[in-house]
Amino acid sequence: ELGFKYLSEKKFDKAISSYCRFLQRANDHRFEKNIDESFLHFIIALDLIFGLEGRSTSAVSSRAALLVHCQLKKNLKKQTKDVKRLYDIRSKYVHEGKRVSKKDLIELEEVCSQILWTLLVASGHNEIEDISEYLKQIDYVISALEANKELPEEEFKKLGISPDGQKYVPPNRVEA
Repeated sequence: ELGFKYLSEKKFDKAISSYCRFLQRANDHRFEKNIDESFLHFIIALDLIFGLEGRSTSAVSSRAALLVHCQLKKNLKKQTKDVKRLYDIRSKYVHEGKRVSKKDLIELEEVCSQILWTLLVASGHNEIEDISEYLKQIDYVISALEANKELPEEEFKKLGISPDGQKYVPPNRVEA
């Protein structure tokens, strides 16, 4: 499926496993050419991992954007805007029946894939025990960046963000 057999029993790793289940469902739909359903499951995965504590779409978008903006070679504001746009596409599908384009699906899949690799790297550092702690750290970094504060590289590494903006490349990707 996603290329690994199991994670530890830490609460953080259990959240990653749940995220992976929805990524797999999204990919199953993608393979069956159900673009709209695939798109929805990728969005649900983002909500699942970043939407704890009743957070808004805006909060989920900024959290997701922080984790991927370096790898996708965009500044944080632009990446946040792009993730919000993907949420708007979801809303138009859910509320208006407007179909999702394959281009938008591919963009969302890339965001979700980069987030997965970032989460796995963060888990591998064994510094974070649960998802709430991780989200607090993300929110701290976002707030610091918005306040134009300089942060040490260690703050980004702890979150699993590639320090040099190196894109995480999965070992294989199957086209639908």
